[in-house]
Amino acid sequence: MNLKQLEAFVEVAEKNSFSKAAKALYLTQPTVSAHISALEKELGSRLLIRNTKEVELSESGKRLYEYAKQIVLLTAQIEQEFGKKKNAVRNHILRSRRRRFRRSIFFRIS
Repeated sequence: MNLKQLEAFVEVAEKNSFSKAAKALYLTQPTVSAHISALEKELGSRLLIRNTKEVELSESGKRLYEYAKQIVLLTAQIEQEFGKKKNAVRNHILRSRRRRFRRSIFFRIS
């Protein structure tokens, strides 16, 4: 089980559609289907009830959805929190490099 599979599962569950979930995740519909199939196989349980027009959660799917939604949200919060710090460090490094570059040009000209 991996995060991509859980993200696909949560989107399908919320949108009741593989194609709408695929569009929201910028994936192809077959990729989303493959993620869901792999997840169902790994957990040994049918998670979705597929109809011709929409998709419903099975009882197992309803239980998994509660956990998967939390995992996806917590992961997004972690990425946001540490992404800010990562970008701040990166911006500091870039500013330092620019200053050194300007100084080196100034000393060459002088």
